[in-house]
Amino acid sequence: MVQQAQHSWYFVCTGNICRSAFAEAYLQRLFNGVAAVHSGGTGVNQALAPTEEIKTLAARQGLSLDEHTPRFIEGEELKAHDIVLTATVAHRAQVLAEAPTLLNRVFTIKEFAQLLPQIDVEEIHQEDPSKWWRATARKASQLRSRVNAPDNDLDIVDPFKKDMDVYIASTQEIMEALDIIANVEHMRASRA
Repeated sequence: MVQQAQHSWYFVCTGNICRSAFAEAYLQRLFNGVAAVHSGGTGVNQALAPTEEIKTLAARQGLSLDEHTPRFIEGEELKAHDIVLTATVAHRAQVLAEAPTLLNRVFTIKEFAQLLPQIDVEEIHQEDPSKWWRATARKASQLRSRVNAPDNDLDIVDPFKKDMDVYIASTQEIMEALDIIANVEHMRASRA
């Protein structure tokens, strides 16, 4: 049974045909309907669709990107989401240029996954899941200086027009990070 969405997430990359499209589909499956998950790109070419490589890797995870259509990011839409996760530090900067009020709710995918284990999620007292995730994001934002990695280590490699090995590495990085986020969501939901 699919539940009603209780919180919302937005993924950003460049073309919205590889990294953010895959992340959207993967997190939707992990959250099984408890979250609304969307994605967009900073430099979308709407004539393009997800690549065959990313569709193949998605299918290996039981996901389909056949119906995915690339979309441009829009500031107002971004603001409506509880957390915005970007593929790279440069994308994070572009999101903040579009919607500066998101400062405490926008992270790279890898950055947020590195910060979550440093937060005592038991201390976040919010019954509403949307408010809980926003409070968690605020706490993560306060801890940003603890991420001990150069900016390029916070980026998910762009596989577009590269070998399948790069696609595999990119999706592996995404899945590892999103699995951490999903584990925190399952912990939060079990306490509710």
